[in-house]
Amino acid sequence: MDFTKVDEFLDGLIGTLVPSNDVIIIQDHRVLHRHICGYSDFEEKIHLTGDELYFMYSATKPVTCAATMLLHERGLFSLDDPLYEYLPEFRDMNVTFTDTDGKKKSRPAKTHITVRNLFSMTAGLDYNIQASPIRIAKEATSPECPTRDIVRAIAKSPLSFDPGTRWQYGLCHDVLVAFAEVLCGISFRDFVKANIFDPLGMNNSYFWYDDDMLKRIAPQYMYFDDAEEFRKVKKENEYIFGTRYDSGGGGIISCTEDMANFADMMASGGTNSDGARIIRPETIRLMNTNMLTPELMRDFNWDQYRGYGYGLGVRTLITKDTGAASSIGEFGWAGAAGSYILCDPTEKLSIFCSRHMLNNKEPFITPKLRDLVYDGIKK
Repeated sequence: MDFTKVDEFLDGLIGTLVPSNDVIIIQDHRVLHRHICGYSDFEEKIHLTGDELYFMYSATKPVTCAATMLLHERGLFSLDDPLYEYLPEFRDMNVTFTDTDGKKKSRPAKTHITVRNLFSMTAGLDYNIQASPIRIAKEATSPECPTRDIVRAIAKSPLSFDPGTRWQYGLCHDVLVAFAEVLCGISFRDFVKANIFDPLGMNNSYFWYDDDMLKRIAPQYMYFDDAEEFRKVKKENEYIFGTRYDSGGGGIISCTEDMANFADMMASGGTNSDGARIIRPETIRLMNTNMLTPELMRDFNWDQYRGYGYGLGVRTLITKDTGAASSIGEFGWAGAAGSYILCDPTEKLSIFCSRHMLNNKEPFITPKLRDLVYDGIKK
């Protein structure tokens, strides 16, 4: 094995495209390589140590979906159950449409949202966190913003389409948290801690943060395309609405090592490094099965995911036509500030890479990183 090209690639991004990179490559519970480069604080030239906490943003989603699928393993729900059986506020949903005069109107949805629709982003929910019902609920319940109160507000906005007829990235996995809480009877953060974080030794992973924890979170940056440079921005995550809001779509605060442990578990058939079972291999196979029809695949057209379909909360490689070096069934997701999860069950291989930069250049960085890792393993 030789990961020299991986290191050279990541090093070459520092200072011009990103402030830092931290990557861990694991195969069947054995760390093959870790490379830390750049600065947690670029202006102050404070070198990255590897212990930093980051906002994981949407890298939260695979954790949320894996945890919720543990409830499926216990027989507590079926994927095609109507969501309203668990969250009644989603029974009578409306759909927005544009009439022939170009005016926005709404009508009753022709189909009900199912649990599968939440997992697969086909429910019709959008990502407008400034929608009036959400904003009103946040103001009324601040600073706590309990999950159930916010999800009831999400249900007040019309859907973008009839459930099951399109794919659209949205607040589905935030709603999934409220659904899971109904089934498990405790807060989602406590359920994830007991069933995912603790068994994997993810001792620096949370669904909330206070002032003391904020000091441990690395400075956050954003890349500005017009200026072709990154700049430090406010250290906050707008998807964490309050102290009691567990954002299943973007709320985890964690570190590289913790998230690498999660990725390794998912790539290794659902066991931790001690051999303890966290999730069943057949559950992982269900998660990385493409749930999108050819029609729905037209909506799942992001540049970095060419060759992938979408399963239960994860991208999943369905063709090698694009030249991807990973195996069919390789899966994972990524976060807005640069966290990237790759799990390859065929090779029992996982990659986790993090930085802390919004507009993180994922379409350029992650496909290249993926292929360089596989090239390095073959040497």
